[in-house]
Amino acid sequence: MHYERLDSPRPRPWVRRSTQSCALCALVALLVCIAQFCSPHGVKPPSLLPLAREVGAAAISTRSGGDGGNGSTADRPSAVCLNPVVSAASFRINKAGEATVADATEETELSGWHLVQVTDMQRHGDRWLYRHDNIGNVCWPGQLNSSDDQIAAQCDYERSSMWQHFNHQADPYAAPLAGECDARQITLGGLRHSQTLGKVLSKEYGTHGRHPLRGLNKDGCVPGYVSLASDAVQKNEWTAEEVFTGLCGWAPDLDDFPAASVLVDGRPSDGAPFWLQPGVCGGRELAALSAEAVAAQQSMTAWADEARDLAGKVAALTGQLVPKEVAEYRPFLSSIIDCAVCHACLGLDDVPRGLLNADGSLDHSGVFGRMDRMETAGVLWPYKYFKSRNESAFRRYAQLEYGYYFVVLVDRMQTVVDSIKRTGHATGPVIFIQVMSDTNLSPQLFMLGLEEEAAVRPQWLATLITELWTRGEGPNAEFAVRILYNGRIMRPCPGQRGALCPWVAFRALLARYAPRQTDCPAFYDNYNLTSSFMP
Repeated sequence: MHYERLDSPRPRPWVRRSTQSCALCALVALLVCIAQFCSPHGVKPPSLLPLAREVGAAAISTRSGGDGGNGSTADRPSAVCLNPVVSAASFRINKAGEATVADATEETELSGWHLVQVTDMQRHGDRWLYRHDNIGNVCWPGQLNSSDDQIAAQCDYERSSMWQHFNHQADPYAAPLAGECDARQITLGGLRHSQTLGKVLSKEYGTHGRHPLRGLNKDGCVPGYVSLASDAVQKNEWTAEEVFTGLCGWAPDLDDFPAASVLVDGRPSDGAPFWLQPGVCGGRELAALSAEAVAAQQSMTAWADEARDLAGKVAALTGQLVPKEVAEYRPFLSSIIDCAVCHACLGLDDVPRGLLNADGSLDHSGVFGRMDRMETAGVLWPYKYFKSRNESAFRRYAQLEYGYYFVVLVDRMQTVVDSIKRTGHATGPVIFIQVMSDTNLSPQLFMLGLEEEAAVRPQWLATLITELWTRGEGPNAEFAVRILYNGRIMRPCPGQRGALCPWVAFRALLARYAPRQTDCPAFYDNYNLTSSFMP
């Protein structure tokens, strides 16, 4: 796909279009202009762009009488809505979703080790609804929509990302009005939350962080030390921009991050991060396995009965008709989940009471929780189905459907291992920020054996972080991996008890999902291995 280079600098979204004529907004525009014209290689003060955003946020609050676009996830943070790492502004989170720090045992284990590489695989920020034609784009009778003042303020900004133009399209939920939000548009609250996540990462990995990475200096990120990848969708692209800005202190630049090397546009091509999307291998075998899994699910009487019962309860709560066909149950539940999450988490007070708890939040122990778990189980069904058959069948499906992503992850880490053993120094980017969706995170969690975490849909800005650590020098250097999901240590390796998994064990865990080159030419013909790892 050819991407047109967008003009730079461009207005940032923190200033509403309706207020750009005011004197305060003129100051915002000047600050943004200065911040974006000055090169990060030269004299650009990294604080100017955040300052422009703060002034812009104040302009929004002053003009709208609102909260500056933070939305209810800022006022009433919920683990159903938002990654608690963001709501608590803390890299580490305990089981209760509260800020914490590493305990003494973990600090002792990490003593003598040095962090050399990080991959942040994450979901996008807070957004408006998808289109759901299966429910006629009507969540429930009397639904509110993006014509409502609160939501309109959340979407009233220049939508285009630094990589693509995005023109306003009418909100189908607001018909016959046009509404303010596009389908899937990230909100101003989502932008702020994304930048907060970047700041949390900076506090952990920056120069003065707990575990600093080279190149993430106090004056900003050294070019080439940060890698960005994003689904080619507005909500994802803006999330990537704002996470980078929070991490580095200024917005990314097109010269350092051209669209062709950042965006996942659905087509395998050399240099593009196409391997972040599932199903790349394609072919008859994968199609046959997928069809087998679908047929098996729809023929299961117990699953159909449970889905029918739940769909009936949800339909009664939302004024919908119960789907007639078994194949329609999961799409129906998925649509209502999207409605409930976007309305409740963005502060619209019209969600049916039967989906809420006594505090007015989405009830994960009630009907909403049942919906969430069943719909997420539907996303993972092929993996679960083949795993129930045998390990070989599971591994074969996983290899073809998404295993090549783990080839990329192993290859980038092995490249650092090879370089340190050979030269004593690491090479390449030190942090990879990859912004995709819940349907990308859930399979990865399941394939890593983190089935409890995989059972629930990842929240907005959910993060699966993979860290590579080293100690020692040259050929005798040792390596290990630490995995964190939403601020909590995960232990995917067999027999793992501490925070670190030996590199050899982690590499073996991922390598089993590597498809053969003859089975996945679409991947291997367009991805260049850079390490000694041989799938």
